[in-house]
Amino acid sequence: MSQYTLISLIFLNSMFLTSCAINRAKSSQMLEQRANYKQNPKKAELSGGVVPIQTPAKRTKVYIYPHELPSGDYFLGGYIFAEIEKEKVILKRRK
Repeated sequence: MSQYTLISLIFLNSMFLTSCAINRAKSSQMLEQRANYKQNPKKAELSGGVVPIQTPAKRTKVYIYPHELPSGDYFLGGYIFAEIEKEKVILKRRK
């Protein structure tokens, strides 16, 4: 094969692959349509002058030292996160 034929073959192949990548179908964003974010935004409404306040969970970082397990395997050690207190929703009256 001549160099001209080989170069033109590579060029046409890359041009075909590029055109396939550019001409995609438009995304319909089905999840956003089902959620109706734009049409009907939902607001939290509570009667009786109550405001919900969510407190985050309390977590701590625990270091587990390297040791040999009862099965004979060696654990290298490392950090884990332990949840001490779960998150809560507290209802407070408006002032």
